[in-house]
Amino acid sequence: MFELTDTAREELDAYFEGKDKSPIRVYLAPGGCSGPRPALSLDAPHSADKVFDENGSSFCLNDALFRAAKTFMIYFSHIGFSL
Repeated sequence: MFELTDTAREELDAYFEGKDKSPIRVYLAPGGCSGPRPALSLDAPHSADKVFDENGSSFCLNDALFRAAKTFMIYFSHIGFSL
């Protein structure tokens, strides 16, 4: 399952206003003591990716990561985007 909350969608729409929308990669960034952490970046899909289109935004993530986690929800709060 992949879900984008309404607040996250609104923030992405505001960010891309007046710009071409780029695909957004969901990935695990290297972490410190607590290990890898989920992160977002602008990136084109690769052949080993699963791609989701949510309310006009395209998200890509490695298929193996998606199968391991099974559920991704992207939301926005006062500290920014989170998964």
